[in-house]
Amino acid sequence: MATNSSSLLPPAIAATGPAVPVSPSDPAYEVSRQRQIDEGGVDLSLSEQQDLFLKSLDIDGMTNEGYSSRDIVDLIGQMMPGGFDVEGARANFDDDDEILKEIGLVRPEGKVAAFARETARSLVKGVPTVGGGIMGGMLTAPGGPVAMAGGAIAGSTAGLQAGETLDSLLFDDSLPYAPGVRPLAKSGETFGFGLTFLGAPYTRPLQAG
Repeated sequence: MATNSSSLLPPAIAATGPAVPVSPSDPAYEVSRQRQIDEGGVDLSLSEQQDLFLKSLDIDGMTNEGYSSRDIVDLIGQMMPGGFDVEGARANFDDDDEILKEIGLVRPEGKVAAFARETARSLVKGVPTVGGGIMGGMLTAPGGPVAMAGGAIAGSTAGLQAGETLDSLLFDDSLPYAPGVRPLAKSGETFGFGLTFLGAPYTRPLQAG
């Protein structure tokens, strides 16, 4: 899309002149210039108010509470300092997930890309865990079943730590998925772990039927 996120927001204005009055009972008061003035005499520009408001939105938490992307976009329309043209945004984007992506509140991946990304992440974390358990068990097997079990646990723990380190290096979690994308991302995570553990030795009797 040629439209960029700045075109979705009201134009930034300098923090000059009186603030638009907002009462403490107004939902927008929490991030308003009026509150800043009331509490500390700090007069924020409109763009600063908008940035503060957007950073205050907990997309993951709202998704957990049952908010859809449409609900969140409607909320932005109601509470964004300076206003937000919800209908104009919806006329320019395919769905509300895309609006949240354009504003910069969620990750850019669509459903298929999110599924693939989380599958890869699960493999990055799971393969070292399983591999570490196998290696630990093999190295301690001469000591008997108890030693072998302990070695497998220690190896799995070390592998898990290595996998989590790789995950943090390879994947950025600074933004959540859009509510409409997250279910597919979770499915990819589950699928990836399933692929990982299919290769574990203890699954072979099950695979043999």
